Amino acid sequence: MNNMLLSSALSSQVIETGAVRRELLLVNPVDGSDLLFELLSTVTADPRHGTGVVSILRNVSDLRRASEEIEENYRRLRIAETQARAESDRLNLIIDSVADPIVVTDASGATSLMNEPAERLFTIQSRSSSAEQRAVQANDAHFSSFIAGMLVSADQRRIGEIGLIDPPSGEAMPVEAIAGKILSDHGELTAVVTILHDRREALEKGSCTSS
Repeated sequence: MNNMLLSSALSSQVIETGAVRRELLLVNPVDGSDLLFELLSTVTADPRHGTGVVSILRNVSDLRRASEEIEENYRRLRIAETQARAESDRLNLIIDSVADPIVVTDASGATSLMNEPAERLFTIQSRSSSAEQRAVQANDAHFSSFIAGMLVSADQRRIGEIGLIDPPSGEAMPVEAIAGKILSDHGELTAVVTILHDRREALEKGSCTSS
C-alpha cells in the first residue's frame, strides 16, 4: 500500500526545476497506524542515465503530533483564561457590592484585587496630602504584616484586629480583619480574601454603654 501511495504522490505532482515539498501520509507496517512524511522531490540529470527524480522521505509524525498537542493546550489555555476573566468579573461585582473594604492577595501576599472602600485605605489618591500618603503607607504595612502571618499559618481562616488610619480624616480606624484562604483543586494556595470591618461604631457604643 505504501508503494501505491508513494507512486500516486509522485505521479500527481508536476515536477518542476528545483525541489518540491509536500506531505505524504503512509501506513506503519507494524501496527497499521498513520505515519506522516514530508516528501521532497527534485529532478536530477545524469549524463549516463538521463533525467530522473530523487525523492527524500522525512518522518514528521512526531512533529505533527507535538504541533497538535501544542495547539490543543493553547486552546485549553485560552478557554481557561476566558473562564478566569469571567470569574474575576463576577468576583469584582461581588466585592464591589459590599460596603466593607475587601482585599484579595495572591499566594505571595501581593494585592491582586480590592474594592473601592479598600482603595481609600491602601491606595494613594491623586492630590493626596503628605499626611494622607503616610496614613496609606502605614495601613499597607499593618495589613501586610497581618497577611504574612496568615500565609505562614496552617489555618484556613483567621480573624484579628488591625489598627488602621482613615487617610482623609487622620483618625484611628480599628478594624476586624476576617481572612480566608482559597485553594486550588490540588490543595495549593491561590489567594487570600480579607474583609475589614470598621469597629469604630461598635467601640463607641460599647464605651457609651459602660459609662
